[in-house]
Amino acid sequence: MSAGADAEAGADPGAGAEVAAALEARVASDPNDVEARVKLVGCYFLASLWPDKQGVRGEHLAWLARNRPDVGLGGYGTLIAELAPEQHAVALAAWRDVALGPDVDLATLHNAASFIGFEHPEEAAELYRRASAREPAAYEWRKRRAQRLLAAARRDDAERPEVLAAEAVEELRTALALTDVDWIALGLRIDLLEALQLAERWDELAETARRVLADNETCRRTFQYGNAIHDAHLALGWCAYVGGDFAGGAACLRRAGKTPGSPQLDSFGPDFELARALLAAGEREAVLDYIEDCKRFWKGEEAWLMRCYELVAAGGDEAPRLTVERQSRASQAAKSNGGAAGATTFFVSIHVASAGRPLEASSSSRSPMPVLPCESFTKKSSMLVATVRASPSESRSTTARGASFAPVSRRARSEPSGRWRNT
Repeated sequence: MSAGADAEAGADPGAGAEVAAALEARVASDPNDVEARVKLVGCYFLASLWPDKQGVRGEHLAWLARNRPDVGLGGYGTLIAELAPEQHAVALAAWRDVALGPDVDLATLHNAASFIGFEHPEEAAELYRRASAREPAAYEWRKRRAQRLLAAARRDDAERPEVLAAEAVEELRTALALTDVDWIALGLRIDLLEALQLAERWDELAETARRVLADNETCRRTFQYGNAIHDAHLALGWCAYVGGDFAGGAACLRRAGKTPGSPQLDSFGPDFELARALLAAGEREAVLDYIEDCKRFWKGEEAWLMRCYELVAAGGDEAPRLTVERQSRASQAAKSNGGAAGATTFFVSIHVASAGRPLEASSSSRSPMPVLPCESFTKKSSMLVATVRASPSESRSTTARGASFAPVSRRARSEPSGRWRNT
């Protein structure tokens, strides 16, 4: 069974309603029908299409947590708390009870961390610390703990973001010592770029970015190749920017745009934060080149990118501020847990910095990301239970990283010219 496969059922409210009704009937007839519950979790995944079903979805998640916590739901096993507060609280309590069990296996511990970590990343980081203590030779537990620490550091209410990022740096460096597989090490170093940036360790960031570009030459045939080009050049661009070298930062932004793309970039799109900073610093032409290059790999978003290009080109001294808005935080869960990238939907809009109001693109220019069709969801849902009891050594799912649409650092960055502050 795969919840990821049935998310397409929810993408077509007409056909999806029929599928969901049949599945709910199965659960009513047999409350222990795990397959039907898993399919419903996926079917109702897109909250924008099923806003009235998030409570029901939460009930199924809570039941699975209590009765089959070993079933791995990946990114589909999360629930946005504000959409179904009561059901989320019940599911959260169930997962916390499971995680505290004396004989909890590692796969179940990971499932608990996946749900808990969406709203409480530091709590999930502690669960992954326990997992790494039990399986110290597995790099993945270190990697996952680092990812949850970074998620905690990015939160608006983070009290010690630099400390959390520094912890993530150490976890990723430990993970690097635990693998000699080139493309895995490359992915860890790409994650390390974000950790070093959040920790504002610019010299180490530049050194790591150069190492990523060098190592990437042996990984041309892996999915990480395009990510490495994009993320490493953006990291070098930030290093130049904080040092006051806006022209250098612009050159790096242009190089980042030359990425051939990747599964993550093609789905979630690029990172516009450096472009926004350089736009405020007067590097308009570099930003325009970057937007133009993004059309090569961010298919389906060409109309929005064209609208963005036009606004930047016509901005004068009141340049548009590029901001990406998620349709829902569910897409973040897909990125954090992997496997659900194809079943997310988000839209983007442009804000004018001087006016602070959105300039909405036409409906035709706001195309949703592709999602799995209802038929595929039903056919592939049998794959999910295959993940039961999977351990890091048995099932290595690749995290759907993609672009970081939230600002790379929420705090004030260094201001070499006093012209920009990222708040």
